Amino acid sequence: MIGIVGGGLSGLFLLHALRRRDMDAVLLEADHEVGGVARSVASGERMLDLGPQRFRASPELLRVLGEVGLSSELVPTAADLPLLIWRKGRLRAAPHSWLTGLTTDLLSWRGKLRVPLELLGGPPGDEETVADFLRRRLGEEAYLALAGPLLGGLYASQPERMLARHSLAPILRQGGENGRMARSLVQTLLRVSGGGQAGAYGLERGMGSLANALKTAHDSRVRVGCRVETLQPSVQGGYRLEGPWGTLRVEQVVLANPAPEASRLLEDLDVAAAAALARLRANPLAVIHLESGRDLRASGVKLALDEPGPVRGITANGSLLGRTGLYTAFMGGMGREEVLDAGDAELMATAEGEFFRLVGWKARALHLHRTSVPAWDATWAAVEGLRLPTGVHLCTAYHGRPGIPGRLDEAESLAQRLASIPRERAAAQELDGPQPAAGASASGSHRAGT
Repeated sequence: MIGIVGGGLSGLFLLHALRRRDMDAVLLEADHEVGGVARSVASGERMLDLGPQRFRASPELLRVLGEVGLSSELVPTAADLPLLIWRKGRLRAAPHSWLTGLTTDLLSWRGKLRVPLELLGGPPGDEETVADFLRRRLGEEAYLALAGPLLGGLYASQPERMLARHSLAPILRQGGENGRMARSLVQTLLRVSGGGQAGAYGLERGMGSLANALKTAHDSRVRVGCRVETLQPSVQGGYRLEGPWGTLRVEQVVLANPAPEASRLLEDLDVAAAAALARLRANPLAVIHLESGRDLRASGVKLALDEPGPVRGITANGSLLGRTGLYTAFMGGMGREEVLDAGDAELMATAEGEFFRLVGWKARALHLHRTSVPAWDATWAAVEGLRLPTGVHLCTAYHGRPGIPGRLDEAESLAQRLASIPRERAAAQELDGPQPAAGASASGSHRAGT
């Protein structure tokens, strides 16, 4: 028996991968609904994604979508939409090719001529920050106007506080860097940050439908409303997961929950591992959906790093996914945490004002959701070489590659490793004690007018 703690996409993908291999597993989720950050809520006839809004469809992900009955709900994002950058008082198109790099007004001619010299640069150094690496490869102007906003927006972080080996090096390997770039650095950053939309998809009923479909496919193995209070070795071997709902005895444990919760559960097992996870920083973020009477022909808007403002960026859901007049603004993040000290009504009013300042159109805030995302800053040095107790594993966005395809890849890899472990003890040990009924719970979000 394998116990999975956490019902976000990481845990649900892992459960699916284990059951495909005929392995016995149970998933315990503290909340009364699954999905973690990948949830969706209805606002009238609209479906609003509170976390990820689109993904790149790997063959493995397409297979899983078919297995849980979501193939018909794939919505391809519009191709060839420009990404707009707010710089020096107006929106400017980000270059997506060498030709548009020559014609864009985002960079001066000096900045444009500096960018091709990136081909002479090498990979990130071990102690090099993201900011220093991007400046070295692209120059100061391209860093501030383009590369910095792309990476900072992806993690809601400040590139000066992120070590390239943690956050940027895996992206470059994914994009094809092996000493030199297979494609330009700018093209790679545009692709992974959502600026280049070819091959990306949303889901008709929102990203929450993926989590719900995975739960439905394995409903007898998913327990919601089951917060794990303690993780202890079992005298019979393996571990005991305990909470007010009862006890689950398992041979292997997979922590697929947020770093603070994983740290708490490890405190009695491994002080060093618990302390390492406790050091990881999360960036607070407000996700605000807005409605306007017009669709901006762009994938979205980002701000140059030298431009002030509480908004990190705006996604144009209408043009991207056919959700007419819908936008998502992202506020806060590293270096702008104080923005989130405001109340919900004030934050939504600020988002409306910033939308008008940046886009030039009026918009009405529909919904606000407060969340946090892994910072991938220098605190990630704490988990390099992390060793966990035997039989305990991690499957999380802060431990592996972020993004929905990355979550599936890690789940499949871990499932394969778990399948190779000899199963010496008896199979399933069912939950002892009462089991909670499934039900809806408050999401911590707030709607306009409530």
